[in-house]
Amino acid sequence: MNRIALVKAAVTLLVVFHHTAITYGAIGGWFYVERPNDGSWSSWVLVFFCTLNQAWFMGLFFLLAGRFTPGSIERKGPGAFLRDRALRLGLPWLVFGAVLGPVTIAMAQTARGRAFGDTLLRLWQSGTFEPGPLWFAQALMLFSVVAVLARGRIVGAPARPLAFPSDHALLLAALAVGLTGFLLRLVWPVGSTFAFLQLGYFPAY
Repeated sequence: MNRIALVKAAVTLLVVFHHTAITYGAIGGWFYVERPNDGSWSSWVLVFFCTLNQAWFMGLFFLLAGRFTPGSIERKGPGAFLRDRALRLGLPWLVFGAVLGPVTIAMAQTARGRAFGDTLLRLWQSGTFEPGPLWFAQALMLFSVVAVLARGRIVGAPARPLAFPSDHALLLAALAVGLTGFLLRLVWPVGSTFAFLQLGYFPAY
């Protein structure tokens, strides 16, 4: 296993731990919560764990995805690249949002004594679309379109390789990420969504 695959596997496992922590006492949104945050020391340990994770791990996922994007665009061309993204990301997003998301909600509601079939039927009748963890696929689709435009294959600008940023540029980028995240969260606080996405986190992505 190469180093990038190892990092992906480790961070994926961390995602599982992250949502398990939410299930058992941390704060955050998830389909099923066994034990809400009750202010106990164990709950706050889990809150600290999730907060620390949230500061970097999803950004790392997007960094890894972006690492291979330019080469994929070059090999396939912009049209084929976007069609591939639509199939590999868009289709799972649609299936989960329309089918598996409501099914998962209905399953979680059985813990509250609500009938699975009745709940699921009500969700489908109301047109509930719940992408859940597939928000990541939705975001990658949007970033893929931006990547194609940035590579100049649609707007006509030549694609040029970028040098690794200097320390000064990295510092300015970190300050810009923090400031932009702060401003976005004035409009969309943590927990609120726009088009299924928590935009307050996106400056880090």
